[in-house]
Amino acid sequence: MKKNNKVIADCGKNSSTMLKNGQVYTFSHKDFLEEISSLPRGTMFIAEEAHLTPRELLSKAQPFTKSELDKLSASCNEKGIEIRCFPQQSTPRALAYYRKKHSLNEEEFSKSDHNDLLAIKELLEDFPEIKLSHLGGDKNIHTKECGNEFQQLLNNHLNISRSQKYSDENDGCRKWLNKNIEELSSMLTEDSKEVFGLTDDCRFKVKAKKGQINTNSNKFKMTQIYSVVATLVYYDGSFRIRSTTNNLPGKYFIQKYVLKMTPFHRKGGVARSNLYHHGMRSFFRNKCEEHGLDKPEGGRGNFSKEQEKLFKKCRKQYRSAIFDLFQSCKKIIERQMN
Repeated sequence: MKKNNKVIADCGKNSSTMLKNGQVYTFSHKDFLEEISSLPRGTMFIAEEAHLTPRELLSKAQPFTKSELDKLSASCNEKGIEIRCFPQQSTPRALAYYRKKHSLNEEEFSKSDHNDLLAIKELLEDFPEIKLSHLGGDKNIHTKECGNEFQQLLNNHLNISRSQKYSDENDGCRKWLNKNIEELSSMLTEDSKEVFGLTDDCRFKVKAKKGQINTNSNKFKMTQIYSVVATLVYYDGSFRIRSTTNNLPGKYFIQKYVLKMTPFHRKGGVARSNLYHHGMRSFFRNKCEEHGLDKPEGGRGNFSKEQEKLFKKCRKQYRSAIFDLFQSCKKIIERQMN
């Protein structure tokens, strides 16, 4: 992405701001759409995804209707202007990164429409690998709705199980996990075993169960393992068969529509929170300690270069482990169903 062809924008309640050629301009929402359409060919226009999503009822974050955005999209396509959406969940990271890079505190560089633009621009320039989505987002509305319904059922399941500390005698998902954990562990890579605590440290050391996995060990990542298994097994122990496909959910469906493994996740759900907010965060902290790095403080925007490099490595390992476990569970279940 060239540095000189990006235009960054933000939308407030009554007006919109645009960072263009190093200057910040303010427009009414009506004039703002016309201004976007008049940008030079080859321009990449970038705004937070929430502002480029069709307005629902009286939302303040979504100033434009679907017809207005459709008209804008058609006009820009004709004129060779690219429209991309920035994940609004990453704006706090952008602000923190800008402050750290320029040695500013929060008072000196506070959150504002003006400063958001400067911070997002600098983050994109320094981290060009950040993914931006296209205007219009996911066109597969039916699958998205199915994913939301699936996620809500999964949320309810995980909340109940967590409140019972995964120990209720009626929890069929936990029973399935206990029964199949040895086979599951044998199917995982060493990296995946490390992520989920399936190492020798979580095995019984004495008596009749010596060498067997102790699922009650504090080394065993019950919350994270259970969250993955629960995408395939209901609380009562039956298997999650999607009504629209009459099959178990696939990796792509779980990744995109249930765990929402994307910067544009918005309401990520309980499983994502268990895996990323709690599991991945703890895994990364431990890895920092192993590598002799400072304990990460604040959000990702405050990471040092060494921490950022290690974070990307840990995230890749953690993500791979999630689907190593998911696919292994699915193979066992498919065999049990036949």
